[in-house]
Amino acid sequence: MDFLLVTSHICAIDITSAFFVLCGFFAAYTYENVPAADHADLRKLIAVYALIDVWLAGLLTLLVDPVSKLARGRPAESITALHTY
Repeated sequence: MDFLLVTSHICAIDITSAFFVLCGFFAAYTYENVPAADHADLRKLIAVYALIDVWLAGLLTLLVDPVSKLARGRPAESITALHTY
């Protein structure tokens, strides 16, 4: 059973990694084909979306990690995790 779980995690990581490589390729292709006058606007838009993504990922980590530890039956660690942040 453990073998299947590890295999599924590896497959999920490989699939998401391939997805991000394709996204990077299409982003670079799009950036190269945009007129030079629009590069500043495109850079600003990409930076805003990246900051929003980092902010949401941090917020979800703060919320999900303690809940995950509580669900696993380790309440002491979840309380410590809440106070650490």
